[in-house]
Amino acid sequence: MQKRPDRARCRKPPPVSPVSPSPGVPGLQPLAIAGGRRSAAVGRRLPPAPHRRAVRCWALIWLCWCAAGVAGKDAVAAASRTVTHLGQGIHLQELVPDPRGGKAYRLIYQVAVDPETYWRFKTDFSTDILLENKYITSHRMLSFTNQRAVNENVYTYDSRHVFRWQTTVNVEERRLDFRLLNAAECGQRFHYGTIQVEASALGTQVTQTAYFDFWGVRLWFHYPWSGGMREFLRYNASWEQQLAERLLRRYASAALPKLRPPGQRE
Repeated sequence: MQKRPDRARCRKPPPVSPVSPSPGVPGLQPLAIAGGRRSAAVGRRLPPAPHRRAVRCWALIWLCWCAAGVAGKDAVAAASRTVTHLGQGIHLQELVPDPRGGKAYRLIYQVAVDPETYWRFKTDFSTDILLENKYITSHRMLSFTNQRAVNENVYTYDSRHVFRWQTTVNVEERRLDFRLLNAAECGQRFHYGTIQVEASALGTQVTQTAYFDFWGVRLWFHYPWSGGMREFLRYNASWEQQLAERLLRRYASAALPKLRPPGQRE
């Protein structure tokens, strides 16, 4: 009688994975893990493929941001040597900003009145002429002591906040130093600058510098159309230029206005 072959001997051995052992680690095979995989060399868990792509993406964004910061500093240094012409003899120059950040500029323009007349206008902190500026809806002087005036302004572009400005008058140098007292209430980190009045061939040269920082400052600074800083400064400078005849009629023959707190009579 013919013997049947042993079934245990006839069984085929289980298939062997075609993956070769990891180099440097004999007999250690890569393990497939749901939602990720393990490193063959050290056996640590790696993030899934989509997560790795996200990590690489954020790393690339971070590198681009660092490069943009370095390039931005070089661009500001280069821009500080260039001047943008806004028309009507109005010149704008980007300055190196405050160490805390933000932006800065120097604005230069001419007004066809003598420096004394223009200085009287700029130091008349209770003048109602400012209300004719399309960006100003309210203006009032709170106090004037020790050559320092405090004014409150409300602007059309931010009617929810009252901007409280302090201006220090330097008569000898014909310079005004201004600072926003309630910057945090107005959504800004800081805002300060100077206004220098000098004689020129056309009458008066006005040089205004400002340093400021707030959310969206870069967009506002570089936006070239209506609503941006260039259009805002161009309008204010040209508005003062158009006031020349009125300034002569009101301030040319008058003495420097006697500044006093509101409500106090002479």
